Amino acid sequence: MTNNRLVQKKQIAVYARTLFDAAYAEQKLESVLNVRVRLQELCRALRSDSQIAQTIQDSALSDAQKMQLVASIFDSTPADTLLKDVLGVMAQRGELALCPAVQQAFEQLIVSELKLCVVSVTSAVALDDHLRELITNKVEADLCMRVVLDERVDRSLLGGIILSAQGKCIDASVKSRLEIYRDQLKRA
Repeated sequence: MTNNRLVQKKQIAVYARTLFDAAYAEQKLESVLNVRVRLQELCRALRSDSQIAQTIQDSALSDAQKMQLVASIFDSTPADTLLKDVLGVMAQRGELALCPAVQQAFEQLIVSELKLCVVSVTSAVALDDHLRELITNKVEADLCMRVVLDERVDRSLLGGIILSAQGKCIDASVKSRLEIYRDQLKRA
């Protein structure tokens, strides 16, 4: 079992490194961040619908059919072409289950190679330039590294923001505060 884990770990590292190096050679930071987003989307899709992964890895399909199925998931952007090629190989080898680990290794390469932290910022409304600059400066000072914001709007938050980076989350949303108050009132 140890050898299998070591082999898997090496395969994950190779997939992540291949994606990172090819993306960085393409358009530097922009391409790396695009691959990051698309890889996250794919991992979410595979988690939410296990039938996708099962279909792609079906042993009754030829390698060409597997590559065609993987290709149908993506558009024709450079990030998608790159992912299509790597994921096609993973599908042929029956290794799509490694996608979340490849995504995590890819994230670690962004931090270690680019000295960059991607911070997810979810807010009820789109950030303006001033708030974007304040958040960036604060997080850069706290983490002592360059930061890129990955912004998302979630109207269900009512107000406030949620920041997440490197496995840590700061929830300063109105919705979470209301839930805390509701729980306190229930206990009182």
